[in-house]
Amino acid sequence: MLSLNLEANEKLDRHLEVLGKGFAGIVEEGVKEGIVRVWAYPHPGAIVAASLAFAHLYSIGVFAAFRVSLRPPPIVEVPTILFGYPTLNYKSSDVTSKLIAVTHEEFNRGHPPPGAFYVGVDGSLASAYIMMAEASGLGGISTSLQALALPGIYLDGKVSRSGRIGGIDRVLVERLSQKGEVHFKIVTTLKVYKPHTRPFCESASATLIPPLDLGSTYQECLDLLSSAGLRRVAEKPASSLESNEIDEILELIAERLGAEIEAGEYVAGVLVAEGASPQDPREAAHALVNAVESSQNYASILAAYLAPETEYTALERLLEDSAPAFLEKLLSAKPSRARGPGWLRVYTLGVSIESPTLSYLALRSINAIDKDVVIGVPKGDSILISPLQASLVDYTLPRRLIESRAALEEEFWLRLTVEEPP
Repeated sequence: MLSLNLEANEKLDRHLEVLGKGFAGIVEEGVKEGIVRVWAYPHPGAIVAASLAFAHLYSIGVFAAFRVSLRPPPIVEVPTILFGYPTLNYKSSDVTSKLIAVTHEEFNRGHPPPGAFYVGVDGSLASAYIMMAEASGLGGISTSLQALALPGIYLDGKVSRSGRIGGIDRVLVERLSQKGEVHFKIVTTLKVYKPHTRPFCESASATLIPPLDLGSTYQECLDLLSSAGLRRVAEKPASSLESNEIDEILELIAERLGAEIEAGEYVAGVLVAEGASPQDPREAAHALVNAVESSQNYASILAAYLAPETEYTALERLLEDSAPAFLEKLLSAKPSRARGPGWLRVYTLGVSIESPTLSYLALRSINAIDKDVVIGVPKGDSILISPLQASLVDYTLPRRLIESRAALEEEFWLRLTVEEPP
């Protein structure tokens, strides 16, 4: 049994060496048993990490079973990797096979039983998995798989408001850059979708976070900028805009939106091959969440990780295709307090939404709602809550809702059962 932390300090490589051996043991036993079980807590970052694990194990010939659940498996009788569970209470009799549980270091993981590794992470769980798997020496960590870890950093890791990356995420990013396997494109401009490769209006009409209110289609954006005397910027990529042009656009957005949008330096693209178009890890994170919530199927995220060259592109198209309707609904939303437990701030938006998590992140980005607001989706006489969005408000909130009997766990949603007046 072993409990250790992965932090960006002098102990990192030593801890990874130990953990790599533990991971190799999981794989070895998985080959014998014919399965490795991979479970994730319903938080976007944990789901990305588990998806990486599933794809990596698949690539090295190990069958993996993927599941998202608020509760970890009650017993561990086959090789198991857990991602994101804030508390574990396993006794020795509960664990008869190898176990690695990876979560954030601030959570009290308890004492691991024999044969188990409990790992606390200062950063994203996706970065932890990539490092752990690489340290095992088993191979199979391709450049494209490493690049697909980057959305996990934006959903789960140490990224400041200005876009600076810290913790073990920074270590991973620096190592990938030094190896020449990926190249990070930095830009100082508005945070928009694919700012290096798309005309500004095309980028703006597909940008969900923050919502810029410059029209939900390219033509609407072009007409709006033309009427404001800014037609010259419509065809230019956001990364090539002059500072005075950025200021003029920000002024127009503030006037229309009634909220201040900031411009600044951020990672706006990642090149994974010479001559390739830069992937946008921030928007990739949004595409993945959108795919999960719009399909109401956690397994849909696996497609991007099993065939990144094709399925990742399909997820981007899904995001682009859904952006106009999403923005139109979001900008007409009227958040209002809904019935629910007295200790929980549940709001409905007055419009039908497919992704509560993206709606929450978008409204938060323009300060339209507070951080502790949970987005409820009315269905008949009930209010449904996405555990992904609830976990962004408070990581342990989905578990507390179930344990307090304020909600019932369904296949995808949490259904509120307490209906006190606001």
